[in-house]
Amino acid sequence: METCSYERYSFYVSKSDYGEVDQLWVVFCSKEIKKREEKTFDEKIHKDLEAAEKSLKKLSNHEFACEADARIAAKQWLNDNEFYEFTRLEIKNKSRRLNNNKGRPRKDEEVLTSYLEAVLKFKSILQLDNKYVLC
Repeated sequence: METCSYERYSFYVSKSDYGEVDQLWVVFCSKEIKKREEKTFDEKIHKDLEAAEKSLKKLSNHEFACEADARIAAKQWLNDNEFYEFTRLEIKNKSRRLNNNKGRPRKDEEVLTSYLEAVLKFKSILQLDNKYVLC
């Protein structure tokens, strides 16, 4: 990129030939627009992270019948939120009566419930010439 006589802008010129027609391509770039785009991108990433944490909290408050169901739900959440990964995934089992009665459970009554507990991490971001690539 070369700078213009007006310092806020820079440009790049490229010549090409398409269908035996000479073409001249000029790309202009503004420093203010670049800063604004970076700020907007950072805000969008932050907002997306908050939404992902909120949906993960909802998932972690959900009761699962067994550990396998909790793992399936975690895998489905990762498929739905492809820009995130778990740094730690833990499934905790709590004893709780399924019919919400008080007191000691009977011998034949099922009492096991599983909860999901996870910590999120945003997948890496590459910055190439002030353009972002999620990988």
